[in-house]
Amino acid sequence: MDIDSLINASGRIFEEVMDAINTNNYDDLSKKIKQRLQPQAQTKPTSYFLKKNVNKKAGLTKMILGGIGLASCGICFLFFLLALLISITDGDLAVGIAISLWGCVVFGGLTGGSLALLLSGRKERTLADHYYEYGRLIGGAEYLSISTLADRAGIPTAVLVRELETMKARGMLPNAHMDRNKTTLMLSERSYEQYRLAEQSREERERLEKQKELQIPKQESAVMEEQSYASEAGTDAGRILDEGQRYLRNLKDLNNRIPDEDPFSDKLYRQEHIVSKIFAQLEKQPEKAPALRKFMDYYLPTTEKLLHAYVELDQQPDVGDNITNTKKEISEAIDAINDAFENLLDKMFEDIAWDISSDISVMKTMLAQDGLHEPKERSTVNE
Repeated sequence: MDIDSLINASGRIFEEVMDAINTNNYDDLSKKIKQRLQPQAQTKPTSYFLKKNVNKKAGLTKMILGGIGLASCGICFLFFLLALLISITDGDLAVGIAISLWGCVVFGGLTGGSLALLLSGRKERTLADHYYEYGRLIGGAEYLSISTLADRAGIPTAVLVRELETMKARGMLPNAHMDRNKTTLMLSERSYEQYRLAEQSREERERLEKQKELQIPKQESAVMEEQSYASEAGTDAGRILDEGQRYLRNLKDLNNRIPDEDPFSDKLYRQEHIVSKIFAQLEKQPEKAPALRKFMDYYLPTTEKLLHAYVELDQQPDVGDNITNTKKEISEAIDAINDAFENLLDKMFEDIAWDISSDISVMKTMLAQDGLHEPKERSTVNE
């Protein structure tokens, strides 16, 4: 679980904590928290395209009603049209002409409406058929060229694009996206995110090229951006550190209200040690401030409420089974929370460890190229 996943997991974890505090029911709280901390299993869908269960008989009712209406109303329209022509030719009374004309207008309109209903149903049925046909042709791919899909389907690319846009508008493709030139179809959020980042990179290159054309020194611009980012990150980190010091003071105060012989006091000492290290690392890496914002806004305040609940229960003069069990649940929950905090601290050092490992690897490679280092091979000893 990476640092972002760990922070985002707080929403799931502390919903349980807040519910326990609000309802004063701490039964199985530690078990629920441990379950929430487990990574969620992800199952790969068989098709990224066929996410919706589209009705394969879509439009069939419209086609039936439209066909019936077209046949019956069309016959009536032809009848009144013929009657009108005969009335005009024979010079019948104006009343006969009016009746025939009225029939032509009414049944002509109904015939046109029936034809429109039939065509609409046919369009829906065709769209549903194509939806499943495209899904079969795409298979399990997350993205592919629209021209490739058009070739497989045997239709013009422009027609395919219009159909895909119609499917998207009707909610048949909730996760589908096309690039701005409508040449690539992306069917998963992951592939779309990769495209979006690539677009951001392209736009950034275009912006830098434009700066260069305007004779803005590239190095100066980069320095300004870096200073701006560092300033924003530093300000946010400063606020987090101030809030963190307040939390640590409250943590010490709560711990002072718990007898030293109570094992729960050791848990608070452990949490104080972990949280202090998190803030110490933030001072060295202020760019981590945005990732810690949910930690500060959600994790620590909710944990503090849980600690206050324990202290209040601990100071009750009469200790019954309910109080004892509740204190036990809170104590076990704090163990799980401390583990989560420790994982967060470990993730903050992950980049540093990776950089050091990379530096060592590069150094060994350079030394080997210069003939100053020879990798040692394991020797086998026959006993």
